[in-house]
Amino acid sequence: MWKNNLKIHIFGEYVDAENIKWFECDQCAFRTKLKYILKSHLVTRHAHELIRWFKCDKCLYITRRKICLKHHAKATHTKPEETKWFKCDQCLFRTKRKGGLDTHILIKHINFKKNKWFKCDKCSYRTNQEFSFKCHLIAKHTTPKETDWFECDQCVFKTKRLRILRAHITAKHTNPDEIQWFKCDKCPHQTNQKGNLKAHMRAKHAKPEEIKWFECAKCQYKAKQKDHLKTHVMRQHTNPAEVKWFKCDQCSFVTKQIINLKGHVTSKHETPKEIRWFKCDMCPYKSKQRCHLKVHATSKH
Repeated sequence: MWKNNLKIHIFGEYVDAENIKWFECDQCAFRTKLKYILKSHLVTRHAHELIRWFKCDKCLYITRRKICLKHHAKATHTKPEETKWFKCDQCLFRTKRKGGLDTHILIKHINFKKNKWFKCDKCSYRTNQEFSFKCHLIAKHTTPKETDWFECDQCVFKTKRLRILRAHITAKHTNPDEIQWFKCDKCPHQTNQKGNLKAHMRAKHAKPEEIKWFECAKCQYKAKQKDHLKTHVMRQHTNPAEVKWFKCDQCSFVTKQIINLKGHVTSKHETPKEIRWFKCDMCPYKSKQRCHLKVHATSKH
């Protein structure tokens, strides 16, 4: 394991591109410095019918990789008292995975000036995580023709990321009784995504001294979530000519955020049979969007 990590490090840091033996995919333009990554690419991108799925025996989670199933079981189904925690020695953060601790230290406690930044040559985006950089390139700068889409087998939905497809299937095509809900232990809030529960805890229940604020460099605005700061900057400080607009292909609607486009399509263009209604369990109210149901529940009940 450690020898392989050293090999990856040497390839990434010290070997020039012209001296590398590239492992190239014969079905697309993908190439990599390491053979095992090519094998992983072939399985995840080009062998949909031949894939051996690893399924969780306690919930609906499935994955193409055995290691991901192990991580899932540890993160989701292991009791806190049975868990070996990796703790940060600089703050209260702890995690079940060593990789999670390494990422936390990199993001929270290492001087930004010393970080190795991955900079996009097509826009101002930069990140200190290679995986996030790759996700950015796929999401922002890959044309539809170049994209290997993950398609839903129950509707016309497609996405560039497997994680989003999983979330879509859970939200749109899974019986609520079969969903594993992550419940807040301080209020009635529940969600089907662990990351959303963490965001809720940070937004609603974290003490001011525990919060890392994301501050705007151009005004006094600050937010508890990075996405909220991005939304603020785009709305308040970005020239309209520089904004990437998301356009509806069925009408003249445009928006700066893809989530708003999804909400628009759901509310304006989906047929009643395609809509998954979110119903109030205390009155006849129903809504096409979960956020509207939450507002209703808060204001009426």
